[in-house]
Amino acid sequence: GLHVLLVDNNVDVIFILNDENDVIVETNCYFNDQDGVTMKLLKTFLLGTSDGLHEGSPGGFPIRKSISSIVFARESFREQLIEAFQLLFRIENFAKCIRLLNEVFVCCISRDDDKNVILSVSAEPNEGEMIKISFSFENLLAENWNFTTVPSEVKVEIVSTEEEFHEREKDLTSVTKLMMASSIASDPFLLKRVCDFVMEDKK
Repeated sequence: GLHVLLVDNNVDVIFILNDENDVIVETNCYFNDQDGVTMKLLKTFLLGTSDGLHEGSPGGFPIRKSISSIVFARESFREQLIEAFQLLFRIENFAKCIRLLNEVFVCCISRDDDKNVILSVSAEPNEGEMIKISFSFENLLAENWNFTTVPSEVKVEIVSTEEEFHEREKDLTSVTKLMMASSIASDPFLLKRVCDFVMEDKK
């Protein structure tokens, strides 16, 4: 048997059941043709990589073990489906947040040598000033990644003609770290609140 969940209107997640239709035994993703920052992050969270997944590669790709193992650990189909829905709902809300950020700011994704993924959000909130906020998702590309949609680190960088912008960098980085530390893990729009706060700091 099959059961389908739609994520962000762009990803079909297919759950394949056993012959008795009482537990999920396989999970696969099918992506639409859309590309861009949000889709790349969706693929990275769901699959653990976006390498080789070019535009027009629909699937189906198996969901990464960091997610599927949480679902498979449940004993009944109902429990598995509830667990899967909760996990995918958080990923979907995260994707909506990134989509909103991308409408207002310039967003790009990079990776480092430690299997971390960095989302950079840039803007010019004031004339002669450029601000970049970098969110680091620790271990996101690793097999032993622990599920979360909250960045592990944030850094604010400012390019400005002001003499004291280095102090503002430090102050804003400290405040944004505190915002993330005090948030709940399922806060769907944490990153947007952080970015809005930083970009509106001097407006």
